Amino acid sequence: MSEFNEFDQQGSVPNRETGSIISHAFEMYKGVLGYAVVAMIVYMLGGYIIQLIFGIDSASMVEEMRESGGNFNYWSTPGLPLYMGASSLFGLLLSPLYVGLIYIVNKYNTKNPIEFSDLFIGYRQNFVNILIYSLLAWLISSVALALCVLPIFSCTLFY
Repeated sequence: MSEFNEFDQQGSVPNRETGSIISHAFEMYKGVLGYAVVAMIVYMLGGYIIQLIFGIDSASMVEEMRESGGNFNYWSTPGLPLYMGASSLFGLLLSPLYVGLIYIVNKYNTKNPIEFSDLFIGYRQNFVNILIYSLLAWLISSVALALCVLPIFSCTLFY
């Protein structure tokens, strides 16, 4: 972690006006769109392969939900809990790819040459730190979401 100093140099910074900030963000987006598409394709292919492995057909599941008239038990679908676990693990293992995407945006902003291998820098540098951070962020987000939903269930139980 002490040798990771790629973010030390300052890139172009927009003025503190809304239009300037949006324009700068759009320029960054246009410059790295191809790498974002590659990351999205990797994510979608992995999700599709996980669905095939666990035998989950989301299209037929949606059709069963429509036909059930509101009496569909989502968690009784065969293989769904394993699929959800594998999908969560896959998302966690892809977090270094998203770090690579952020790194590419930074390199584009500082006008440094970008290589395709930069997309995978998260797997080469600080892999364990990135996974721990992603796990903690997922855990905190899950608890925060549960705390938002919990009052709704308590109100329906007691009133």
